[in-house]
Amino acid sequence: MYNTRRAANGRPATPNLCLIGAVVTTRDERTKTGHGRAAACGGRGAEGVRIAMLKSLLVGVGLLITVAGIVFTLQGLGDIGGSVMSGVTFWAVAGPLIALAGIAIAAVGVRRRRPAP
Repeated sequence: MYNTRRAANGRPATPNLCLIGAVVTTRDERTKTGHGRAAACGGRGAEGVRIAMLKSLLVGVGLLITVAGIVFTLQGLGDIGGSVMSGVTFWAVAGPLIALAGIAIAAVGVRRRRPAP
């Protein structure tokens, strides 16, 4: 499970975990190469992994809100029946606005950039 190699000083090498449960490199290898955690994690490092997760979350939430807005619109227009919302003009107007808000949230997730070092 963990790397059992020894560091240069004879002590067990401490694993460098980029993601939970993923041993990428040992501390002594990191000091030899001088690249550190960011290089071992595909250039992202721990902060980059958090940003990637946030971006994915924003895109996912934005898409869910967009789908909900489309469903609300179709219910307001009467195309989807069987609901209290069916045929109500409010949902025909609010649905597209909700869908646009979802698209905006997803766009923020797609365009979100890394902070400057």
